[in-house]
Amino acid sequence: MLLTIIAFLIILSVLVVVHEFGHFVSAKYFGVRVLEFGIGFPPRASLLHTSKDGVKWTLNWLPIGGFVNLKGQDGESKDHPDSFSHQAPWKRMVILVSGVFMNLILALVLFSVGYIVGFPRDLTDTKIPEKFIKEKYISILYVEPKGPAGRAGIKAGDSIITVNETPFSELEKLQSFISDKEGKPVLIQLRRGKEIFTKDLTPELVTFHIGNEAGDTESETKKIGVGVALGSVGIIRYPMHIALYKSAETIATTSGKIVTGFFHLIQDLVLTRSVSTNIGGPVMIAALSGRAAELGFIYIIQFVALLSLNLAIINILPLPALDGGRVLFVIIEKFKGKSVSINTETWVHLIGFWLLIFLTILVTARDLMRFEILEKVKGIFTS
Repeated sequence: MLLTIIAFLIILSVLVVVHEFGHFVSAKYFGVRVLEFGIGFPPRASLLHTSKDGVKWTLNWLPIGGFVNLKGQDGESKDHPDSFSHQAPWKRMVILVSGVFMNLILALVLFSVGYIVGFPRDLTDTKIPEKFIKEKYISILYVEPKGPAGRAGIKAGDSIITVNETPFSELEKLQSFISDKEGKPVLIQLRRGKEIFTKDLTPELVTFHIGNEAGDTESETKKIGVGVALGSVGIIRYPMHIALYKSAETIATTSGKIVTGFFHLIQDLVLTRSVSTNIGGPVMIAALSGRAAELGFIYIIQFVALLSLNLAIINILPLPALDGGRVLFVIIEKFKGKSVSINTETWVHLIGFWLLIFLTILVTARDLMRFEILEKVKGIFTS
């Protein structure tokens, strides 16, 4: 749990600080006065430095990101040339979207580094040229919680080295071997990150719960085995020029999925007043951060890149309290010829903010039950 908390705080802080640094650089470029650049959220823990231009660099007690405080960011001081609200609409839009731009750049860089160093990739239904595949192994893609593997603590992402001291390189042969051992213990050697360990498992008839795209249980299927879905995985490495292209391609395809997923989230909230089980909040991000840290450096790179891309796409959507919502008000001002009243814009963003907080609380409460966090915390104090 300690690893999970540390990984979560570091990853989240990096993402938010990079985002806010985008706002900072563009604001300084256009001559807007930056009052404070905070690491973490208030209350303030320490004033680290005050630069010559008056920017206060602060460290704050809540280590969950950061912020940039610009002069006139709430509409005041319009007659001051160094105020955000004094700037031309196009300049304000650039400042507002620069955080999103920085998150996109971070995602592009991290995906590119990953493709150069070597990303694990499911080879089952892909046609990747052999010259780019540097290593092949059989990996566990899914673990049925109530199956033998789930009960033994095996996790998705673990790779199988041997079964009964026999190495397997072909997926079909391994699946056939295990399915023929119903009721007979098998010794499975696995790798998780740099750790190698063994598990004694007895194949049995396992019920797999198959979900639909909304994350709800759609059907069940039964198979003899240890309760895992396997895949043939390879380490894919590209030269730099192809890695950049593949990174951009990944960002484009994944962005479409993020927007579609967010649309389905809103649709579910309006029509069914429910949230898909695929949607997670801070607790799920924390759990996945710890899992990525367990699996190794390349998984951290991939996870941070995906989170950075998510942060960019969600932030640019035209929703109140987000950067995209603020850009929308600037666009309205451009077409109307005058700005929306500060009071109206403030209330719209405030309502949007509290709606986001309410949604976060609902998702977090469900995640606490899903990951049994309260029981684990209770166990720490009672053990």
